[in-house]
Amino acid sequence: SPRLRNSANLPNSGTGSILISKSYGSTWTTSTAPTSLQWQKIALSASGQYITAVAASSGIYVSSSYGASWSQNNTATSAWSSVSLSSSGQYQIASITTGASFLSINFGVTWTQITSLPNAVGAPFVSISSSGKYQLFSDSNTGVYLSSNYGVTWTIVQGSGSTGYNSAVISSGLHGQTSLLNSLTNRYESAVLG
Repeated sequence: SPRLRNSANLPNSGTGSILISKSYGSTWTTSTAPTSLQWQKIALSASGQYITAVAASSGIYVSSSYGASWSQNNTATSAWSSVSLSSSGQYQIASITTGASFLSINFGVTWTQITSLPNAVGAPFVSISSSGKYQLFSDSNTGVYLSSNYGVTWTIVQGSGSTGYNSAVISSGLHGQTSLLNSLTNRYESAVLG
């Protein structure tokens, strides 16, 4: 099965299906995920067994069967905007536009609000390292926050203001190198975290 891990942008207007490929993109089949939802982002584990998708005003949907079946594991009817999974799928983080972020440490079965992160003011981005140890939250209005202990505690690494970070990515490398893209100044920054 494909070794995709990063979150993919999905069209943000209309509704549609989630398509699954087990042939590295050569062929596609429609999954059993609901087709009446406005899907925003989707992410999957390295093996493809665990897939998590967030839908506008419809919650978090999780598959632990390579997309064969789906369950709605968080019913918050907010505008979900971002999701990321560790390679195994055990650690997951999802964020709401102009709202809270949530963490799962059990393959997306249950979700807990991350109260130590501020509510997003804009559309936040989240990213998680391969192991799940390092996690990033980025919102151009509230700043960039880092967790280096599986989402237990968070530290601000870049404050809000004129920096305008609109993306956060963590590499899958051994030490969880972090990369931040600053859209206002077209500046790329990175830091080794461990």
